[in-house]
This record gives sequence, structure tokens and C-alpha cells, in this order.
Amino acid sequence: MTTTDSRNDVLTDATVSELATVLRGDVVRPGDAAYDEARSIWNAAHDKRPALIVACRGAADVIRGVGFARSRGLPLAVRGGGRSIPG
Repeated sequence: MTTTDSRNDVLTDATVSELATVLRGDVVRPGDAAYDEARSIWNAAHDKRPALIVACRGAADVIRGVGFARSRGLPLAVRGGGRSIPG
């Protein structure tokens, strides 16, 4: 997800904490120790800085993460194995 001023209003600490409580996986934000590793891909030509990363641990996390983005009108990018040319 990309970050803009209007998106930051949606991604408050309370909102992100609410999402984190229903996931088995992790929620990572800029400034977190795991952020740079979580956002990195093997193709360094693509250096994106998402406003929020959901590291899913199963289908339920995927469903909840997509639902979270959709309900708040947030753009969403999905990374599977991360081994394609665009990352």
C-alpha cells in the first residue's frame, strides 16, 4: 500500500492495532525494525515503501488483509514468492 496524507488518516495506530489483533501473521509499518527486510524484494530496481505490510500466515490473514484495505479504500499490492521481474 502506498502512503499519502489521506491514507495516513486511515492508518492510525488504533486502526492498525485492530487489524493486528485478528491476524496470525505480522503487521509491519515504516519505522519498525523489520520494515526494510519485509519490504525488500530480489529485484532492487523496484524500491517501494508501503505504508503498511501484512505478512500473512495463511488464507485467513489474506482475506482479512484484503478486506481491511478494501473497506478503507486503500491501494493494495500482493507479493507471492517475490521472484518475478517486477518483484
